[in-house]
Amino acid sequence: IISSTNEIITEEIRNSLEFFSGSNSGSQINMCYVSGGSSVIPGLTDHIGRVIGVGTEFLNPFAKIKAGKGLNPTYLQQIAPFAPIALGLGLRKASDS
Repeated sequence: IISSTNEIITEEIRNSLEFFSGSNSGSQINMCYVSGGSSVIPGLTDHIGRVIGVGTEFLNPFAKIKAGKGLNPTYLQQIAPFAPIALGLGLRKASDS
């Protein structure tokens, strides 16, 4: 089940990247960052990298953020796959659109 799920997700990503490449002549994709709940599916990141032929790695939104008092680094690691959008929105100013 996991293998077939990885294949389905990877195929959708590959189709999106092919559309992007076709729509943006001269643009080349050199790296693929994976985030979100599906990024924790075992083997998905490696499978994407093999199929699309570019480096693929997990996007850690906390990579350059130091955990302050009351924030457990282990907890941040656990929630990292689910946090990129929330963290990005939290970093915006009230004047940002």
